[in-house]
Amino acid sequence: MKSLSLKAKISYLVVASCIISAFAVFLISTSIARKELVKASQNQLESIASLAQNRIQQYFLQSKEFAEVLGEDRLVEGLFLAYESAFFAAGYEIGEDNDIELADFATQDEIYQERVKGLLKNYGFHNLLLANIDGQIIFSANVSNEKQLLGKSLSDGSLANSHLSECFNESMDGEKKEVRFYDFTYVPLIDRTKAILCIKAFAEFEHLSEGIQAGDNLGVVIVELSLNEINQILSNRAGMGDTGQSYLVADDRLLRSDLFLNPEIFNSKNSIKNGLKIETASVENAIAGNSGYHITTGPLGEEVASVYTSLNVFGKPWALISEKNTSEIFAPINYMITLSFIGIVILVLIALFAANFVAKAFADPLAQIVSQLSKYAKGLETDSDGMRSSAEKLSEAVTEQSAVVEETKAGLNRIMEGSIQNLEGAQKSQEISENVSSETSSAHMQMQSLVEAMHEIKDSFDGISKMVDIIQGVGDKTEVMNSIAFKTQMLSFNASIEAARAGAAGRGFAVVAQEVGQLAEMSSKAATEIEEAIKQTLNQVESLTSSSRSHVSRGEQLVSETSMLLDRVVKGTAVVKESSADIFNSSTEQSDGVKEINVAVDQILIAVNAGEKEAVQAKERSQQLAKQASGLSAISEAMQKLIYGGKNLPNENNVSSNEPKENKILKKLKRKAG
Repeated sequence: MKSLSLKAKISYLVVASCIISAFAVFLISTSIARKELVKASQNQLESIASLAQNRIQQYFLQSKEFAEVLGEDRLVEGLFLAYESAFFAAGYEIGEDNDIELADFATQDEIYQERVKGLLKNYGFHNLLLANIDGQIIFSANVSNEKQLLGKSLSDGSLANSHLSECFNESMDGEKKEVRFYDFTYVPLIDRTKAILCIKAFAEFEHLSEGIQAGDNLGVVIVELSLNEINQILSNRAGMGDTGQSYLVADDRLLRSDLFLNPEIFNSKNSIKNGLKIETASVENAIAGNSGYHITTGPLGEEVASVYTSLNVFGKPWALISEKNTSEIFAPINYMITLSFIGIVILVLIALFAANFVAKAFADPLAQIVSQLSKYAKGLETDSDGMRSSAEKLSEAVTEQSAVVEETKAGLNRIMEGSIQNLEGAQKSQEISENVSSETSSAHMQMQSLVEAMHEIKDSFDGISKMVDIIQGVGDKTEVMNSIAFKTQMLSFNASIEAARAGAAGRGFAVVAQEVGQLAEMSSKAATEIEEAIKQTLNQVESLTSSSRSHVSRGEQLVSETSMLLDRVVKGTAVVKESSADIFNSSTEQSDGVKEINVAVDQILIAVNAGEKEAVQAKERSQQLAKQASGLSAISEAMQKLIYGGKNLPNENNVSSNEPKENKILKKLKRKAG
């Protein structure tokens, strides 16, 4: 289907639409017609079944009433008397089967036969039998066809076990005017089925010569129902066609009438004789006491429309069926189907011609437009590929630029942090330089004071020399003190000796002398210690003085050099202070500039990020455009396949050859759109 061209598809679509529409109309019309035919057949069959039901019920009711009338009819009384007398007069025996000679009843037949046959015909009976009180059949109204029954005994003969014998015996034992019905039964003697009504007959008058009193039982009147009459009632062919039929089925599922179709097999005699049952859904529903209509399978195995109803025949349920083959019911529809099929074929041919014309008028301009659309789609696809490549390159460049700007911003941040640190360092340097300048000035002043102090120290060394001389003089004095102490000690010793010599008078002086001696000893000892201390001090002072002199000279020289250096430091500090101020100002300006550059870089980064987003969006749009171009190209190819079919795609030469005509068509479309 995909390989078909648009013309073919349109043609097929139009034809298919016509076919579908025609078949839809056909199905709807046939469905409606079928329903109407089914409804009509239902009404028809229901009417026929209702009429047959009324006539059958009337027939059985009339038969029963006629049997009651015959039980008291004077004609029947005369028949009993006449034929019984002829029976005995001919010498026939009671209680056995007699072969009757019709000549023996010729006189009686001339009198009664025609009258009885006329009576039976009027009431629709087949035959009338009379059995005397001994069970001997003495009369038969239809002797021409059933001579075999005449003269037979219902008590001991061949019919002793038949339903005739049962009917006779039960009627004899029953009440007066009681009519008994005995359903159809096959009688081998006459090779026929019989349905009979039995009633006792009583004498209305006295017959003294026959020994009969009024009211005496004369025997049993046996009336045989007419199967032909029943078949005649059911043979109404009005509206039944060739397959319609009505029939009766008793509760034993055996036929009580003959079928119109295939009556050779489906007849009452064959059904009862051979047990051929009719067990259809209609029969089962009617036997169950239901009435209705349905489509089912008939007794011949064909689908039928069936109306079923239930009959009460002397207390037993019978089924009355009226049915007709659906094939005949729907024959008009079948004829209509044939005509419709011919009409559809003609319609399809017309539709095919019209579809070809419409498809050509519609597909050719569309094919030209699609060819032009295909060319534009290819160009758009090429442009979209280029745009996608450019967008990808732009996206990569913007991404790289964004990375560079990020790195630049990071570097600027580091520079800004360094400039801030430089600014802080410059500020601290300026503070330190100011402090250093201040401290250097103070140091210079202190250095001058130190120079002066060094001069004073140098001058003080002269005083120290003088102190050395004094200390030496003190040392000389301690020698004098030592000699005085020695002498005092000697005097104390001498005084002690003298005090000892003085005895008791000199004891006090001895104590004093002793104390003086001790003081002299202590003075001598202290003088010695002082002398040693002075010597040590003198040694240390001399050593210190000599060292200090060299140090002072060196210190004086260093102080002089330091003073000169401090002069230069003070001058350099002033220059450093000015440079620190300049550095601080430059660092401040640099920090402000870095901040402004950082703000600018942030703006550049925002712009780059926006550009990157736009590049990404442009890339996505280009991809979408490429997809749309591919989709447009695919649509163009699909439309070309739709128009030309999968195997008949136009080549470039065909497209180029059609270009002028396409342009005209496009211009027309644009003018219409405008």
